[in-house]
Amino acid sequence: MSSYLDILSGTIIGGMVMLIALTASDLGLRRMYNHNADEILQSNLKRITQVIEFDLRKMGFGVPDDELPNIIQIKDPDRLKFLVQLNMDTDTFYPAAGITTTDAQVDTLEYRIQNGTTITVADSNVVLYEVVRLVKFNGAATQTHSLGFISNNDVFTYLDQAGNETSLTPAVRMIEISLAALNPQVMITPELVSASLGGIADEDFRRQELLRLLQPAYWQNRRLISRNLFR
Repeated sequence: MSSYLDILSGTIIGGMVMLIALTASDLGLRRMYNHNADEILQSNLKRITQVIEFDLRKMGFGVPDDELPNIIQIKDPDRLKFLVQLNMDTDTFYPAAGITTTDAQVDTLEYRIQNGTTITVADSNVVLYEVVRLVKFNGAATQTHSLGFISNNDVFTYLDQAGNETSLTPAVRMIEISLAALNPQVMITPELVSASLGGIADEDFRRQELLRLLQPAYWQNRRLISRNLFR
């Protein structure tokens, strides 16, 4: 009888140890996966921001004086279109498919933040927005590039010389850019989702909580200035 109890006790203890080990292993794997996913997310967000920064600093470059009031063509939170000279000479030539010659014509650059895809976690949906870059050389077809996906569509804020938000296009001297991104592949347990979202009926609040669980990354540049806006 004593031996039977010893075997039973050993089996129970062994099972508990194995369960603890498996749980720890699963937690460690999840943390490692999420850490790698976060590094990839940060890298992608950095790449998007570098392209936007590079483009916006060229805003108005090479534009004739009589076109200065029209440098900014469209300015919305989710859309920005502006004039720029992209292939004025060999020193400033912008590499693009099918464009091999220089000219003195004004070109346009445009950013659109548009609905990209919807991801579902538990019973909540999150919309990811696509950052689309459109380059229009004068006399040539528009070239469209997708830079990636972010989780906010209110990207552009327009500021005057004092740094205050303005709705007047001629008063714009700075552009604030805010990006948030998340990795929909991040591993979160159903228990965590249930504990965080359970009992919450408000869909907007549930979505915000879900975004928090998906470990978003943020980037903001408050003083992105093109010197050509001051000419």
